Amino acid sequence: MEHVKEKEEKEDKRCKRLADDFFHLLSSIKVQQEITPSSKWEDCKSLHEVSSEYSAIGEESSCKEIIDKHIMQLKEQANEKERKRKEENVLFQLNDISSLG
Repeated sequence: MEHVKEKEEKEDKRCKRLADDFFHLLSSIKVQQEITPSSKWEDCKSLHEVSSEYSAIGEESSCKEIIDKHIMQLKEQANEKERKRKEENVLFQLNDISSLG
């Protein structure tokens, strides 16, 4: 019983490491140019199914989940960047108004 639990824990760690490796690949500079916040799974799949990181995971559903997580992260970053841009624009406009007075 203990041996089965150890084996499951090792497999869980291996799967997590493979998922982390694939996520790291998705975060690389080269890939960031291929995957955008508006990317879809179908588009990304063909770009990465030839990678060793993708193949090592072995399950398409796991790869889809990782890519979807990466796209969600890109969307959040884009939203934050847009929010900051708008905030800076408002501050700039307020500064212009106060310098007129």
